[in-house]
Amino acid sequence: GDNTTSQDTSPVHTYMADGTYEVCLTVGNINSENTFCRTLELGTVTSSEEAAQVDITVFPNPCREGVNIIIGDYLPKAGKVVLYDVAGQRHKVQPLQTGWNTLRLDGLRAGVYFYEIWENGPECSGGAVLLRSGKLVKARP
Repeated sequence: GDNTTSQDTSPVHTYMADGTYEVCLTVGNINSENTFCRTLELGTVTSSEEAAQVDITVFPNPCREGVNIIIGDYLPKAGKVVLYDVAGQRHKVQPLQTGWNTLRLDGLRAGVYFYEIWENGPECSGGAVLLRSGKLVKARP
């Protein structure tokens, strides 16, 4: 970054100019200390620019009870996933954060559902999920 440091529990920093910055967060206690660093490109964004390419993994697909959504290399401020059925009816809206998120699909009928991942406006990503019946059937010998 710009060599700014903080002892705050939830540090916030504003950069004065566009550019590429390496930002590191160090957390620790009396037993251990860990540092996480990420390179950020900061600049002005206009609404006409394409939505950011986001590293998103959704699994398992097909699923029975829910899907895991992993968001990497991206720090959503107001990210959310929206789930629709094939008729376009919205069934779920859930906030997302960087890392591991679980979208429970309890109470939904088996079928194909479409998800969209949003961040303050433009859709970042989307896809389809196949929800199978929640009942497992064992084959008899």
